[in-house]
Amino acid sequence: MKGLDCLLVMLGGAVVGATAALLFAPCSGKEMRAQVCQMMKKKGVPCCKEEFDRMIENIEKGENIVDDKM
Repeated sequence: MKGLDCLLVMLGGAVVGATAALLFAPCSGKEMRAQVCQMMKKKGVPCCKEEFDRMIENIEKGENIVDDKM
């Protein structure tokens, strides 16, 4: 398979995968965050909107660092 053909196959697979993930997601993002907070509270980890937002920011910072190094 040529390089461009391989890239197109990979992109097509990514699109199909993303579409399937959206179709089969068990709940909305807001509901999922609430479930994660409940689970964290059961484990004794304090969780409020500000804490959750801070965790998301840290994850995004990590993603940006990785993207910058690539």
